[in-house]
Amino acid sequence: MSSDPILRFPPFEIDLAGERLMRGTETIRLRPKTFAVLRYLAEHPGRMVSRQELLSAVWPDVHVGDGLPKDSVLEIRRALGDDPRTPRFIETVHARGYRFVATVDRGADRGHDGAGLPAEPPPGIVGRDAELERLAISLDRAASGTRQVVFVSGEAGIGKTTLLDAFRRRCAAEVDRYGYGQCIEHFGNAEPYMPVLEALVRLARASDGTRVRSVLRERAPSWLAQMPALVNDSERQALAQATATTTRARMLRELGDALDALTADRTLVLALEDLHWSDHSTLELLSALARRPERARLMVIGTYRPLECLANGHPVRAVIQELRLHRHCEEMRLPTLAEEDVQRYVAWRFDGAGQAWPGAVGRAIHRRTEGSPLFMVQVIDALVARGVLTRTDERWDLTTATLGSLEAPVDVRQMIERQLDHLAEEDQRALEAASVAGTEFSCAAVAAALDRSLDAVEARCAALARREQFLARGDSAEWPDGTIAARHRFVHTLHRDVVYERIPAARRAELHRRIGEREERAYGPKAHEVAAELADHFERGGDHERAARYHRQAAQNALTRHAYHEAADQLTRAIASLRTLPESDERDGEEIELQLALAMPLLATRSEGAPEVEQALARAHQLCERLGDPFRLPLTLLGQWGLRFARGELRTARELATQLLAHAPTRRPRAVLLGARLALGLTATYEGDLEAAQDHLQHVSSAYDPERARPYRALFDLAGLIEPRVTCAVYGAILSCMRGQLDRALAEIETGRRVADELANAYAQVTASAFGAMVHESRREPAAVAERAVEVLALARQHGFPQWAGLAMALRGWALAAQGQHEAGLAELREGLETWRGTGTEIGRTYLLSLLADAHGRAGDVERALAVLDEAIVAMDQSGERLLEAELLRLRGEMLDTREPDSAEAERCLRDALAIARRRGARLLELRVATSLARRWIGRAQRAKARRLLTGVCSTFTEGAGTGDLEAARALLRDDDS
Repeated sequence: MSSDPILRFPPFEIDLAGERLMRGTETIRLRPKTFAVLRYLAEHPGRMVSRQELLSAVWPDVHVGDGLPKDSVLEIRRALGDDPRTPRFIETVHARGYRFVATVDRGADRGHDGAGLPAEPPPGIVGRDAELERLAISLDRAASGTRQVVFVSGEAGIGKTTLLDAFRRRCAAEVDRYGYGQCIEHFGNAEPYMPVLEALVRLARASDGTRVRSVLRERAPSWLAQMPALVNDSERQALAQATATTTRARMLRELGDALDALTADRTLVLALEDLHWSDHSTLELLSALARRPERARLMVIGTYRPLECLANGHPVRAVIQELRLHRHCEEMRLPTLAEEDVQRYVAWRFDGAGQAWPGAVGRAIHRRTEGSPLFMVQVIDALVARGVLTRTDERWDLTTATLGSLEAPVDVRQMIERQLDHLAEEDQRALEAASVAGTEFSCAAVAAALDRSLDAVEARCAALARREQFLARGDSAEWPDGTIAARHRFVHTLHRDVVYERIPAARRAELHRRIGEREERAYGPKAHEVAAELADHFERGGDHERAARYHRQAAQNALTRHAYHEAADQLTRAIASLRTLPESDERDGEEIELQLALAMPLLATRSEGAPEVEQALARAHQLCERLGDPFRLPLTLLGQWGLRFARGELRTARELATQLLAHAPTRRPRAVLLGARLALGLTATYEGDLEAAQDHLQHVSSAYDPERARPYRALFDLAGLIEPRVTCAVYGAILSCMRGQLDRALAEIETGRRVADELANAYAQVTASAFGAMVHESRREPAAVAERAVEVLALARQHGFPQWAGLAMALRGWALAAQGQHEAGLAELREGLETWRGTGTEIGRTYLLSLLADAHGRAGDVERALAVLDEAIVAMDQSGERLLEAELLRLRGEMLDTREPDSAEAERCLRDALAIARRRGARLLELRVATSLARRWIGRAQRAKARRLLTGVCSTFTEGAGTGDLEAARALLRDDDS
């Protein structure tokens, strides 16, 4: 038990001496035993506490039912306002117990300031004392070198931005570097890393910006290359050339290293707002930063709206849940304001000390607004505007005897509409143009939209900002053509939304077109830097030709940052814009390029078997044939091979690869030939033709020159073949395993891993690691399989490769089952198989089913093992995937032998498996079958026959000593000797 009198987990405290649960000055009543349960859990944070442990601790020497802890936890959750589905305090560990998941601080004083911050909130912010204290505690931890990632969630108007502003003011004296970036609805999902780049630019322009730029130049040049505002043209060109081959994984490592360097001696806070509009790449970066094991004086704060995520299916919620599961982040959900908080705000707003009316007004406002901070402020503004509250002689008075006039609109939007209607016509027009320009905008864009002088627009926006009507002033900014203009932002995104939605469709399109044309002229040859913004303006402005061009450029920008989700989105929008143009050969040729370009990011993010990939390739192939285009046709053929291969349609895949080979002598001979041979090699591997597969792969491995193949990189990307050197190495390792060269297989995997690491290619790295796990499974090394599978799963989840995540789960499940954890292993195996198949990928299905059948057999569930094997054999016959045919028959023979020892069918299965393994040169599978047959024959007193078979097969192995199958065979021979 702790000797400290206070356990603090904001916004709550446990007063151990007084045995009270407190929230601020409020005491929350709990039954004595319930308080004891809460105290015990809070004194053991992060640890799973079983129900039996709670019973022993809270009800010692008393015989009580198991339901008592559950009842107490339910009472605690009600008191804390904790949701068991997304717990902030107490997490249920299914069928086992409970875990206290909030961070607990121990201490005697209740006036903790956090990094020397003042205890009182700044003027104008109320009801957020606990949240500010939690941020202060996190800042303390960051300052001590423990990186912190905190997500602040809440719906529109709840006060997330206000909280961050208050925290920034509080920590100004303690934090030298504070970077701020915001995602924008129009462009957030199009520009990879947009809020992070914005925050870095602000850091580099701060007082010690020279140090920031120096660190970025040294450790993160690929990031500095994305920030034209910080470098001149010649330096940017040099950076672009130096980082041309930078991969997505390397970019993540670069920024992680740069932030580590920047936080070596100073605390850095990165605040990223509105992550519900963020791009996938930003989320991946946040995940990577949160998971880095290195110590850093870094605090990252992200805000988002949960309901917005649910509405648009945004992945930020899933990312946060995954990070919370592994305790890599903390989340704060902002509640609405309590009645006393509203009263405090009213008193502060109207200098209400000594006046009688603020309390009554506060109660009425809380009743009408339900504690929404934005709604509260808007209602009060409306009361002042309507003369209900007036100021005379330095004093505010309530001018009506009743509070009936406090009736407020039921919707904030209605109130904003009324405020707009009271503005001058020119102010309304300026705000309309500003809403088209974005949440944050340049007055130059507004001037272009309105065809007004820049001076007039700046003066009008500045006046609105001074009156705090809709706008807040930002910094000035310069466009590449030399235009210098003030920047402003909407006070709240709701303001921009309401204004934007009021604009008639035709006028809205015209404003977008004008802004797009002005920014295009301003950026000139640098227009590609803002391609996503220009594409959006031209798309909404009805200029589809330019929209398609800039969407394609935005996709190229995304791919340079390895932002595949964003690239796919931009290319899809480019195709949609292109299809609105009149039909022509030129338009169709452009669409071929776009469809082929779209297939590559789809392959990376949704697997080769995804229907979207098929649609893109089929459309490209159709257009190639219609136009008679001989140069792009090999691309479409190899892409379709990759699709059919992934779906396990091996016969069709072989036909396509053969057709591609026919193009090799006359069309791009070197690249097409290598692509065709690589496709044939992989197809032959799964068909079980080991000799042909090895011949094709060796030809590619010896002939492939990465420098000479660079112009044909798209050929391999479209087939999902990653880097041919990695592909040849990992598939060569599988062939070596099948041939019984078990040590050589490990060496080949290490070669593939080394090349993948040199390339810093995330997809190649996860592929090499996954095949490494399969090699260890072939060697029957479950501990090594589990270790590799965990590595693959982390990489797959980090980079968004669901098919590899499924394989990793299946392999880890097999490893658990092989180590005796049958129930857990089978559950993970089944989940992995479903995840794998959910991507549309079917190739390798028989392998996963063989693992599942083997695990059922180890658990003694013969009938389920046989059912799985029946499914696998049917799938094998349908697809032609016969690499593991001998293994499936061996397992079937063993299961039948277990169920019925005298089964003739069991003997027939094993003999057929032996013949198939020998015919294909699969010595590893031959060894397994020989061991199964020998064990069966020994049990039937056919010892000499068993010894001859097993001794003969074992003698052919010159490597792999200590691996599972060889050890099992030799142990059987030793047992027979004895």
